[in-house]
Amino acid sequence: MKTGNAIRKVIQAVKMAAVTCLILLGGILLQAGHARAATNPYPMKNYSNRPERSCTSYAWQMAYDRTGLALNMWGNAGSWYNNAKKEGYATGSTPRRDSLAIWSGGQWGHVAYVDNINQKNGKIHVREAGFSALYKNGTGIGSEWTGGKVNSWRYGEKLVGYIYLKDIKKSGKITLSNANGLVYNGKSRKPGVTVKLGKLTLKQGTDYTVTYKNNTNAGTATVTVTGKGNYMGSKTATFTIAPYDINKFSSIKADNCDYTGKALTPAIKITGNSTMKSNCKKGSGYTLAYCSNVKPGKATITMTGRGNYKGSRKTTFYIRPAKSSVQSHIARSTRITVSWKSVNGAGGYELTWRKKGAKRWNVRNLDDFFGVSAVIDASPCTTYEIRVRPFVRVDGFRLYARDYSGIYRVRTPLF
Repeated sequence: MKTGNAIRKVIQAVKMAAVTCLILLGGILLQAGHARAATNPYPMKNYSNRPERSCTSYAWQMAYDRTGLALNMWGNAGSWYNNAKKEGYATGSTPRRDSLAIWSGGQWGHVAYVDNINQKNGKIHVREAGFSALYKNGTGIGSEWTGGKVNSWRYGEKLVGYIYLKDIKKSGKITLSNANGLVYNGKSRKPGVTVKLGKLTLKQGTDYTVTYKNNTNAGTATVTVTGKGNYMGSKTATFTIAPYDINKFSSIKADNCDYTGKALTPAIKITGNSTMKSNCKKGSGYTLAYCSNVKPGKATITMTGRGNYKGSRKTTFYIRPAKSSVQSHIARSTRITVSWKSVNGAGGYELTWRKKGAKRWNVRNLDDFFGVSAVIDASPCTTYEIRVRPFVRVDGFRLYARDYSGIYRVRTPLF
């Protein structure tokens, strides 16, 4: 007997544990099933043994079902108007579809959901609960009355005003699509716009309009969503347009220059995207800084983006030595000594000569030569044509002056 009682107790304990687990599991599943739905803070109550909603419970549920907004707990109906106003909801004296009408007076006040407005006779259709005359199977019913003016009386309550639920400024959430990574391209940028109010996704053109501002140049652009139809208020969102990187241009180049003794600042030529190139202007799109741009040799230009352009890159150009000229000579029968004008910054000179009428020039490069005369072999009683041009060595080659000196003619004597 004792053994049988013990077995029965064990079985009963196992059953109780299983029931407890099922209850806990059921509670977890129930909570998971309702995790996505908002909970009405005004639960249904039993009046005379029948479940019925108060006006606040019914109005809250209507607001959630129709607009997707889960309102906060605002206390009794009479306090809803001021509490909503404190939270930033738009309020006013003009009835609008999908707004809440608030009455004060008595102990609790009253709230009704404005379902529609008859444009022909001005009557306001509301859905409401809370008065015995409004109960129908435990839920609210539709009512219609003429007027709707503030301070008017109904059911012994005075109308305070309306809470506008479909207010994009207060409750709208703007999401921009394809707004990341936008780069200036000379055209207006218009990312997609999605507007949600509570759980509802609004329809562009029907529920709201969209305008863009400052959406072409690099910087911060603005999207303004403005309510339309049953929706009111406006709200803005921003997105960024990044500057175009000048390093994406194929190349930047500058023409070589001739030495003048002054700082030389040639313009640059940009190759690459035609639209971006044409919009990139000196001053507004970039600045230029020059280095080593006075003496013959290689100079550097640094281009720095500004405004709609960013980044920095360099290019070079060459400054050619100035032109020289042959100034004098001493002719002997078998040699000629030639003198020419010294050129500032020259690292050497190229001397060329030929017999008059010949096609080919004799060439002598005088590297690292800072003198201004040289001797060339000659034949008696012969006319020679002589010319000279300076150069500077840079990057492993000779950078010559643009032009030779004028041709200088010398005739050698017989003896």
